[in-house]
Amino acid sequence: ISQEQTVLEYTGVLATPIAELDISVRAMNVCFANGIRTLGDLVKLTKEEFVRYRNGGKRTLTELSDLLEAKGLQWGMQVEDDRKQTNE
Repeated sequence: ISQEQTVLEYTGVLATPIAELDISVRAMNVCFANGIRTLGDLVKLTKEEFVRYRNGGKRTLTELSDLLEAKGLQWGMQVEDDRKQTNE
């Protein structure tokens, strides 16, 4: 499977809003406080970037790492943002 096919395959999953995930309030708050609104936003980060966020400690990192793994995703993925601006 090429990387392009992989990106297309995950497009729907990556668009999943963080608010719809079954994660702790702490994990959700870390995401929202740092502009992470979708799984796509989250996977663009590396683990090292995430733990620099306030409350982005080991427990929250482990929780989100488990979530990503369960969905077949990983930290540090290269994701193209396909949300096009329609108002020009």
